[in-house]
Parts: sequence; C-alpha cells; structure tokens
Amino acid sequence: MKLFALALRGSIATGALVASALAVPATAQERTYSFSIPAQDLKSSLRALARASGQQITYDGRTVEGKRAPALQGSYTVRDGLTRLLAASGLEASWGRSGVIVVRPAVARAIPSSSDDGTENGTIDGIEEIVVTAGKRVERLSEVGGAVSAVTGDTLRNLGANSIQDYLGFTPGVSLNSYGRPGQTEISIRGISAQSVGPASAIYIDEIPFGQSSNEAQGAAYAPDIDPSDLERVEVLKGPQGTLYGASSLGGLVKYVTRQPNLTDTSAEVAMDLTSVEHGGLGAKARASASAPLVRDKVGLRVSGFYRLDPGYVDNITLGRRDVNRGDSWGARAALLIKPVDALEIKLGALLQNNRGDSMNEVDYNTGGNPPPPFVPFHGDLKNSRYIEQPSSVKNRIYSAELHYDFGWGNLVSATGLTRQRIDRVLDVTRAYGLRYTYLGVVPGQGRTIGLNASYDIDKFTQEVRLQSAQNRKFEWAVGGFYQRETSDTLSAATAREANGDILASPNGQPVYSAGQNHLREYAGFVNGTFYITPEIDISGGYRHSRIEQSNDKQTTGIVFDRANPTLVVSRTDPANEDVDTYSAAIRWRVSPSFLLYARAANGYRPGGSRTLPPAGVAAGLDPTYRSDSVWSYEIGAKGRAFDGRMTFDLDMFQLDWSDIQNLALVDGFFVQSNAGTARSRGIEAEIQAKPFNALSLSASFGYIDAVFTQGNDGLGINPGDPLSGVSRYMGSVRGEYRTPIGGEWEGFLGADARYRSSQIDAAGLRLPDYTLVGLRIGAETPDVRLSLFVQNLTDERALLGNTIGLPRPGVPYSIAVAQPRTFGLSFSKRW
Repeated sequence: MKLFALALRGSIATGALVASALAVPATAQERTYSFSIPAQDLKSSLRALARASGQQITYDGRTVEGKRAPALQGSYTVRDGLTRLLAASGLEASWGRSGVIVVRPAVARAIPSSSDDGTENGTIDGIEEIVVTAGKRVERLSEVGGAVSAVTGDTLRNLGANSIQDYLGFTPGVSLNSYGRPGQTEISIRGISAQSVGPASAIYIDEIPFGQSSNEAQGAAYAPDIDPSDLERVEVLKGPQGTLYGASSLGGLVKYVTRQPNLTDTSAEVAMDLTSVEHGGLGAKARASASAPLVRDKVGLRVSGFYRLDPGYVDNITLGRRDVNRGDSWGARAALLIKPVDALEIKLGALLQNNRGDSMNEVDYNTGGNPPPPFVPFHGDLKNSRYIEQPSSVKNRIYSAELHYDFGWGNLVSATGLTRQRIDRVLDVTRAYGLRYTYLGVVPGQGRTIGLNASYDIDKFTQEVRLQSAQNRKFEWAVGGFYQRETSDTLSAATAREANGDILASPNGQPVYSAGQNHLREYAGFVNGTFYITPEIDISGGYRHSRIEQSNDKQTTGIVFDRANPTLVVSRTDPANEDVDTYSAAIRWRVSPSFLLYARAANGYRPGGSRTLPPAGVAAGLDPTYRSDSVWSYEIGAKGRAFDGRMTFDLDMFQLDWSDIQNLALVDGFFVQSNAGTARSRGIEAEIQAKPFNALSLSASFGYIDAVFTQGNDGLGINPGDPLSGVSRYMGSVRGEYRTPIGGEWEGFLGADARYRSSQIDAAGLRLPDYTLVGLRIGAETPDVRLSLFVQNLTDERALLGNTIGLPRPGVPYSIAVAQPRTFGLSFSKRW
C-alpha cells in the first residue's frame, strides 16, 4: 500500500531527527532582563519595558489612560515584569507564538465544575486575540471598524497549507477560481470577481503592493502563492480599500504579513512533510528558518527557505504519460531589522519564490455538444488528452525597505518596494485553432500541433510616505503620498508544427504573434482621520486622489489577424490617462468592553487601459481606450466576546454597487476590452470561535453572496439578473482541535476541518458544481517538537475549481482544473 511505503520512507528520512529531538532537554526558562523603570503613568512604563526587552507590546490607549504603574527595579522576565506593572490596573497581558504581547482589560476566568482538564489552577483561558495592521495601524482584530478576517501562520502550517486555495478556503466572502497551474488563481471577494483580465482584489506583502495595476498582463489570474513557511499571518480586508490601498482593491485586499527578526533572542526551526496522493505520486516539502541578533538590541537578521515537490495526479492519454501535472516550488527570504535608537526602525527585506509546473491539473469532461451537468469524465477519471506538453513557470521577486520613526506625537513611515514577476506558459491550442482556423491545415489527432507560448514580465517600483499621529488621541490622523511606476512586457505567439517537430511553412507556421509594452505611472495623495466623540464612539473618514498615466505600445501580425495580408505588422500606441477620487466614512460604537458595532461606506476603482482592437482598425465611434470601473460598498457589522472570553463572533451585512464593469464587447465580430453593464452584490458573513474548555478549540464561518448583473452585456449574452462569474453563493467552514497531555512535556492533538463552496459560473458561462473538502490530523508536540499524520480531501472529492481553456466548441471536451485527490501525509518540525 502506498501509505505504508510512504510511512516507511518517512521513518528512514526523519528517524534520526526525531530521535535527537526527543532527547532535547526541556525549554529553557524565560530570559530575565534588568529593568530600572520609575513609578509613572502606565503608558510610559509599558514603552520602557518594550524598549528594554525588545518585545512588541500593543494596547488600546483608552484602557491605559489615567492609570499609574509602580516602579520596576531589578531583574525579571517579561512576564513577571508585566505582572507587576499591571497588578493594580485591571488589565492583563496575553501572547502566543507570534511574540506580540497584547495588553487588554482582564477577562474573568471560569472554574470548571467537573474533572481536571489539565490546565494550570483549573482555569479556562480565553481565545487569543490576533493583532492586525489592516488600517495601517497596529490594533486588535476585534477593534477594527470593518470586516477583516485573519489567520496566523502557525494555524496555516498546522493545517498543512501550501497555496492560496488553502489560505482563503476558510474565509467567508471569498471565492477562488483556478486556472490549473501553480500560482494561477483568481480571487473574488464579496462577489467582485475580475470579469476581465485586470485584478479586482489587491495584494500586499507587509507594506509593499504586489502584482499588476495595469490590465495588460492578465493580472487577474496571477494571485501569488506565497508559501506560509515564514508568514506571521494573512489578513483579508473585505470591501473596497481605495483610500488606504489605492488601485485594484474593488472587492478588497489580501495582505501577507511576514515574520520579523528578533533583536534579543536566537531561534531556529526546521520542518519536513512527506505526502502521498491517491491516483498520483509522492510529494515532499522541507523548510528551515533562523533569527538572531547581530548586534544585541540594535540589529537582527531572519532568514528562511523552503523547497516543495508537488505530486502529479492527472494522466495524458495521448502522450501516454502519467502524473503530468507534477511541479515544484522553492523560495527564500531574508529580513534585516536595524534599530540604532529607540525611535527609529529600518527594515530591509528580500523574498524570492519560483513555482514551476510540468503541465496543468486539468481533466476533460463531456463535450461542447453535451453541456454539463452532470459532469462525466470524457476519457476517464483524472485523465485528459493533449498533443503537446504544457509547462509553466512563475517567478516572483520582492525587495523592500521600510523606515519607521517615532516622534512621540506621531510616526513617519516610508515604504519602498521593487517587485518583479516573470510568467511563462505553454498552452496546447491544437483543437481550438485546428477547428476554428481550418485554413491552417492542422487537423486534431493527425500529427500536426499548435502551441501558444505566452510570457509576461512585470517590473514595479513603489514608494509610499505617510505621517500619522500617535494612537489613542482625541483625533487620530494620517496624511501621505504614493507613487508607482510599472512596466509590463507581454508576448503571445502561436507556433504550428509538423509531427516531427518542424515548424510549418510560412505563414501558417506562426499564425499569431502579438507583443506589447505598457508603462503605468500613478501619483496619489491621501488623508484619513478618526475623531473620538466619546471614548466609546468615534467617526472616521478618508480621501484619496490618484492620477493614472498609461502608455500602451502594441504590435500584432499573423494569418489569424489578417488572412489576406498575413505578414502585415500592425503597430499602435494608445495613451490612457485618468484622475480618480476615492472616499470612505465609518462610525464605530463600543457598546461595552466586549461588544462593538460599526457601519462603513467606501469606494474603490480599477484602472482602465487600451483596447485590443479589431485587425481592420478602429470601428466607427469606438474609443481606443476603456475607462476605470468602480465599486461603492455599504456595510454594518458587530464584533464581540462572550462567555468570559471563551467565544468570539464577527457578523456583518453588506451591499456593493458596481458600475462601468470592465468586460468584453463584441465589435466587428471580435471581442475587445470595454466597459459594459452594472452589477450589485449583497450578502452576509459570520465567523465564530469558541473554546468551551482549554482542551477544545472550535471555529466556524458562513457566507452568503447574491451577486448579479443589474444591466446586461448584449455582446456576451448577459442579461439583467444573471449571476456574476467566479462567485459562490454559499460558503462555509468548520475547524476543531482537541488537545490532551500524554506524558512529560508532550501534548497530543486531534483535529478536523471542512470547507464548502456552492456552485459558481465560470468564465465560459459553465456552472461548476459545489464541493466540500475535509481534512484530518493527529499528532503530538512539545513546545519545541511537532509530529503529525494528516489526511487532506478525506472523501476524495473531485472538486472542480475552474475552466482552463476558455470557450468550448462542439465536439471538444470541457477542460476543468481539479483539486488534489485524497492525500496522506507525515509532518515533522523542530524548534530551537
């Protein structure tokens, strides 16, 4: 049995590591620091303790205002020092593996009335709060006056997450559409899916925007698959974020927050995963990270890296090859933190990641003459028919420099980013071109083939500078400017070959050749403010003005573009310039220390661009460019804690109105980029966490989205009331974990999770069925060692994730990306 073979290999590969890990002595006691803090106001004492220990401490200023702290003289651990400073304040400190310490009002503890559950003093701990930077300020997730979901890096690693499908599959309001390749996924938040080639959701890595702002390089399909090995957390901001984050945040924003170096302590971690896929091959993953102070309290360095071998599970019957969708990924990251004085922090970072695939995880279903449902495999389970290999490569490079200076009354932040994406892919279009362009002389199945090679090279430089007031004032404000320069080089060329590999004679040998270069510059200024009417009620607002300047240089040639003159080269340069304003307004009411209500209105936009015009030229009255589209969002929500901190909840309702949707239009028989139609999306979202007792943790989420066109698009056959593509109406997830001591420092755990997505319309108008993915894990850990066995996709569900080849034709099967089948795995990690 493959699982037995996997376990045997795993025991050979990791046996020595496990044996040595078990022999490691118990974790050393917490380090002590020498403190000399006078009796003073609590806020000053907390800042002094943070400076002396190098720890990150966050708090709501209203909770510490007016409170005093006793003197702290001598050597203490951070935990003991905080206990003494907070003793008479009615506050408490909590922290987890992230290292961020949160000071908050003390939560009453409940005493179990029955059997001992293994906790100290029989108390029940509340649910650990996550600290986020969604509003470009450090604050508790429960205090954010908007819909934000967050998951920690530890949770992702414990779940065995490897891709964006794993990160966001548990987030209500988020739908995903896969195009069958590593790093090629489209994100939809609250029903706002791309509907076109430009991204509708923005991506940030720490303070740096990543991905394309222009629409020239099909950025909607290339949300980065950042490996979670060195992530602190992933934040999902729902609804338009135009005032804070600028372009292409129509539906919201996904923000990756990376782990930072430690200025005082040295730590390291290694981990290994081994997996076996039913109906497929073996996979593996290795990762390592280390952090150390180079100059104590002044300079720290963190480095990490990983390598992952992704198993294949799809067979190509035409080429006679098994597991053709194998791939691998590797990445490395380095972060340098420099703190020459208490008020100044300089962060330098570099992140490199490569995703490579041998082919696509696509399976052939039905044919264009027999539209699903039901979905019936055309060649058999997990099989397709392709005439050529379809390799792909995505290379991401992110370099960053951040400066943070604390004036006391405010903070200056400078964030400089340099990012690059290099995307290369090959697509077998033998059937599509052979059936449509019969004059090429390529008949599917008779030896000749056509491959479409596409490459996108995107270079982006960004600079943001903002000055913001200190937190916990009567009026908090931020003002700043943003600049970006982006260049996108694109190339698309189809090549027709004989059975022996020779290129067909001209002009049929290269029926399509298209190249382009887009230059985009953005200049933006923004201002945001929050006014506290009372300590419990505040209002906030924001404004941003953006100037977008684009130049698009394009060349096209080939028999498909102009059959009468196949060697004609058509060149065109089109400027596309716009000024765009975005706004936000919100009100927040802390009904009690454990219950928050909020309401928010905001808008966002996506830049326009230059059309791909019909070969014959511009049709009468057709502008060579198309405009930005925009979304207005309205939401209300509630957040809170209950049952002595053993349950948290986050509920919201929303409506988004979308206008001037960037879509396709039919002009002279050709589809071109355009602004067509309007849409409305409304729904509800809920997230609940519960900890009935220390041994058991539970969480659940639910989302409902009704996203429909309110004005149609005749060229695409879209009518008012039709659903938007790429959006699931219902989504939900549950997670649970039970833990129990099993001897010494060892603690055993048993966990399960399930995520559900209802059916959705894909880009070709095909309704993909709903699916549920279930996972299980069991293992044991100490504070330093973790060993687990896991199963992903327990029920071996054939989850159909997206159409990979576009509009099908009669007699041609539908090509659908399929989720990885049931997968067994073994995971080991060790920390020092």
